[in-house]
Amino acid sequence: MATMTLTPDGLSASTGWAANTGTINAALEANDGDTTYAEAGTDTETCTLTFSAPSVAESGISSITSVQFLTFGRFPARGSGGTNVDFEYEVGASSGLGETINYPNSSPHASRDGTVRTVNPTGSAWTYSNLEDAQIVLTKNTASSPDVRITMVNILVTYAAKATDNAVFFGTNF
Repeated sequence: MATMTLTPDGLSASTGWAANTGTINAALEANDGDTTYAEAGTDTETCTLTFSAPSVAESGISSITSVQFLTFGRFPARGSGGTNVDFEYEVGASSGLGETINYPNSSPHASRDGTVRTVNPTGSAWTYSNLEDAQIVLTKNTASSPDVRITMVNILVTYAAKATDNAVFFGTNF
């Protein structure tokens, strides 16, 4: 199976989330620790990320096997617990496949990945157009302070590549 990664390329909505430098979507492209990150402090602060177009053409994909969001984040306070952030996929007018991710109290950002999803929010197989329209909504759901910091949110797409037909006839490719 082949994979490709979709990175945030825009923000369709935000209430309360902020980047320490630049834009929220740019701050969430790669895990670079506290160099760039987005954060939320108050319970129910929400942002909706849009993602880059797939790096593989539709004609190169036979089927989409699964989609999974990948994140790195931390709750900078010390002590026990951590803080929770809800993640939910949006594809067109449909939303769903939500889950809660807990970011631990720690100095380094920790990897916290979503569930591997073999169907889209409507329960159907993922399609190329779903990838083109994919968004993820992040909502802080713990009223703890200070802010939760997230340094990366990407979508990992696993797919079957279309086979290319390079038949060999009589010892020569035509």
